[in-house]
Amino acid sequence: MIKNTLQYCATDKEIYDALMSAKQKISEKILLELAKDRGIFFSAKDSREELISAISLLPHDYHDLNTLLEQREHSGRQEKLTSVTLPEALTVEEIKEVLKEYTTESPPDEKVTHHAKGNQQVVATVKYSDIDYGKTRLVQRTPKEAGIEFHIEKDKTVVRMPANDRSKLIFGKLKDKLDA
Repeated sequence: MIKNTLQYCATDKEIYDALMSAKQKISEKILLELAKDRGIFFSAKDSREELISAISLLPHDYHDLNTLLEQREHSGRQEKLTSVTLPEALTVEEIKEVLKEYTTESPPDEKVTHHAKGNQQVVATVKYSDIDYGKTRLVQRTPKEAGIEFHIEKDKTVVRMPANDRSKLIFGKLKDKLDA
């Protein structure tokens, strides 16, 4: 069964709020283009608020909502990385076993995959949802991906991961399993 059962229905107010809160990402030019794609032409002299009000009242399907949300997304900037050095050299099999255990026990909003890169590296990818209640309701849930890399060296194991709280929490759980 699919773990990610999150579904939503966007109201015109939620679409309005999402468009209004993305002033730098969604300009008047983009709004005119969104309307033009639907066969509706507005004047270039219409204000941003008038355009958003008219567009938010239109019916939007899943594809339309995804297009709007993609327009809002930040582009380019990657998340900072951090590394942790474990004093013992682990084997690829030990790391894979711990990742398998974590995969079966992972929360429903996480999807964990892992694979070996050569004989000295294991890469785990965790896809999860980040929730920020300070944002408008339509964009509170942001899909994220954390890549956790295990580099096995002669006498130590170096773990590289994004420097955020969720990645550190996941690593803490993995470390507890490795210690056990």
